[in-house]
Amino acid sequence: MDVLAVREALGRNETKVRRNVGIVDMVLYVPPTYALVSDMEPLNPARSLEGLIIREMAVCGPEDDSVSLGLSATRKLLAKHPGIAPLIGFLHVGTESSVDKSKSISSFIRQLPELAEATNVGSCDHVHACYGGTDAFLACVKEMSSPFWDPAKRYGLVVATDIAVYQGEKAIPSGGAGAVCVLVGPDAPLIANPDPVYAGAHYWDFFKPHLGSEYPIVNGRESIDAYMANAADCYTRWADRTGLSLDDCARVVMHVPFGRQALKAMGKFIELHSERTGVELTEARAQELQSRLLPALRIPRRTGNSYTASVFTALMSTVLTGLRPGDRVLVYSYGSGHQGTMYTVTANPAAPADIEGPAGWAEWNRRETAWEEKWIGNTAPSGPRFAGIMVPGVLDLLRDLDGRTKVQVARPTDEEPLTIAHIDVLRRREQFVSTLEAQVAALEPTDLVTVAGGAMGLESDFVLGFVTAGFRRIYSTRSR
Repeated sequence: MDVLAVREALGRNETKVRRNVGIVDMVLYVPPTYALVSDMEPLNPARSLEGLIIREMAVCGPEDDSVSLGLSATRKLLAKHPGIAPLIGFLHVGTESSVDKSKSISSFIRQLPELAEATNVGSCDHVHACYGGTDAFLACVKEMSSPFWDPAKRYGLVVATDIAVYQGEKAIPSGGAGAVCVLVGPDAPLIANPDPVYAGAHYWDFFKPHLGSEYPIVNGRESIDAYMANAADCYTRWADRTGLSLDDCARVVMHVPFGRQALKAMGKFIELHSERTGVELTEARAQELQSRLLPALRIPRRTGNSYTASVFTALMSTVLTGLRPGDRVLVYSYGSGHQGTMYTVTANPAAPADIEGPAGWAEWNRRETAWEEKWIGNTAPSGPRFAGIMVPGVLDLLRDLDGRTKVQVARPTDEEPLTIAHIDVLRRREQFVSTLEAQVAALEPTDLVTVAGGAMGLESDFVLGFVTAGFRRIYSTRSR
């Protein structure tokens, strides 16, 4: 049924507004390597890392950037929902790890085969430090709940993708990476309630003034104080607007730059709750309220900080621990600079959530440690690096060929064991790309070229490249 037919069916003067809009599904992608935070203690012997409450930190390889992470998460979600692409009306991306000062990450994500022909899909990026993903999500929910949404489109996509890096060895343990793709639609398992409140101001707590570097300038104490003050403002405004309190929320989720920060903010919520209700909390009651946050920390403890994706990994972590029908989840999101939002989602009794947990992610269990000999160093623009690892079905970024086009590698999708390339990444990858550039430059638009993957140290792989309409794509395939 085309758009005109749908509108005719709805009636010329009648607008259908979707109900119970919220999160239909979420998919998380994390890089296939991690560093144990306990191994990082020697970087700063004077500082205990226990306060981070992070066990593992996701580490990116030389083939990863915020585009490749976002592509991988989106690809996983679309594969889980085949045939859904024509029903997508908007693609919102939240990030603070943009790869281009003008071209959006959302435009790169549109190169996926499922989305490439969907030219009638709106898309844009949202940038406000760690808050961009939440802004993208709420914008999508508001659009879908309004008469402006195209009645022929049922869903929206929200992607939050980031690589968190900090300059200096002492700050490395505060990093991480990840991307979450959220499917937004009506009659959702997690209904976004119309109760968001906002708090914001002009702060210099965390910023990135050097356009050629991903490293932020962080005023540590001021950043923590700004987070806490903003969290308190949001809770007070939310309670004033809704007349609700922590007593009405089965779970609490928030942005997790590191675990201790989230626990401190939860402590502030409990303090405000006690002041507003006039009830002095016993230690047992305070601990029970604090426990409502703990499920949100389970996945972030294994990924580290993922900036815009952080609050969504916390929400996914909470959902995977189990919600009862009707449970309300309080969500707090924060971005430096600063901007914060608090809102709630409710578990829809009529539509139980079907979100895969870590046990369903083959690559999660296949992740390899990226410390010791595979660790190269904290190298901008995408932070800690390792020698490289192949994971089936995941998109890699090699580099720009000409400053305008991305070279992507789709890793093998068979069940062969992973191949870890213990190689000199910079030298061998440059050799590979230089060879590829030379051959691609000589091609006509329909020609094919095969380059031995041995240049990357992957002896069983070949790379097939082709040029179409001026856009170069590289795909990986097994040689046997």
